Amino acid sequence: MELFWIVDQQTRVKLMEFQWFHFKKKLDVPDEPKQAPINPELEPEVDQELVKMMEQPPSAEGRGSY
Repeated sequence: MELFWIVDQQTRVKLMEFQWFHFKKKLDVPDEPKQAPINPELEPEVDQELVKMMEQPPSAEGRGSY
């Protein structure tokens, strides 16, 4: 349930309020993860040439035969 810790504080509060309003039950808050969440801004860029090759059907030239 690391997703709970990735969203901002305001969203977490709204999620807890939603749970209480609709189900009359407190949301079980998971323990904080030991690692910092992944920052998508720091992820490497996708190689567009590789994406183009992966989108080709298996019989396309340069893709190899199966």
